[in-house]
Amino acid sequence: LPSRGLGLIVDRRAFRATPPQLTAHQLPSRGLGSQQLNPRQLTILIKNADGVKSLLQIYARNHSVFNHIHLGAFWNRLGRHAKQERVRLQSSEVELQSVRDGTLQLLPQLDAREL
Repeated sequence: LPSRGLGLIVDRRAFRATPPQLTAHQLPSRGLGSQQLNPRQLTILIKNADGVKSLLQIYARNHSVFNHIHLGAFWNRLGRHAKQERVRLQSSEVELQSVRDGTLQLLPQLDAREL
């Protein structure tokens, strides 16, 4: 909504940041010189993942900074993609075990909403 101050009309909507549309292909690789995603970027990246493979790559590269929100978003998206990619999901047992282990570690911080 516009606000008036010092005779100026400022539309605050113009200053609202739009979330970046990240994809797994734009994910920085871990290593020297790579930037770590901030929590908001990581959440957006998870929500924009285009399949099981992308989600597992995101987790593999960023699991050390996953929090309860990231885990909730991850499991939600995985459930949606699993319906269409059941074969890929079944062939990713090793990667999924890593996610399960990470979820168990954060279980005390999780509410029903995240799971």
